[in-house]
Amino acid sequence: MSPLFVKFDSKTKSIIAGPQGGMQDQDDWVLYFPAKIADPRQQVAYEYVDELQAVIQMPVGDPVDTFSYGELRSQAYPKIGDQLDMLFHDIANNRLTERGDFYSALKAVKDTYPKP
Repeated sequence: MSPLFVKFDSKTKSIIAGPQGGMQDQDDWVLYFPAKIADPRQQVAYEYVDELQAVIQMPVGDPVDTFSYGELRSQAYPKIGDQLDMLFHDIANNRLTERGDFYSALKAVKDTYPKP
């Protein structure tokens, strides 16, 4: 993986451009080290480290440990391509009913994550 660079505002401790590669010869762009964060909702902070002449990203606080109803439900649904495939086969096999695969798959998600 090629190195990443950012434009960094040290007063606000925020990234104002980037990250992107190929900026090593550009003025005001500094090397950037992102943190490895599993949860994209984890809060982060940025710090310029003189010894490295780089900006590092670091997680702060506790990771968000609960998902919203919408996040849970949208992640549980089959991929749209799979849904269309189920729908096609249900139509082709004359099973476009509550006993079909398409209906059953979506109903299972709705039952698992009912609207609040």
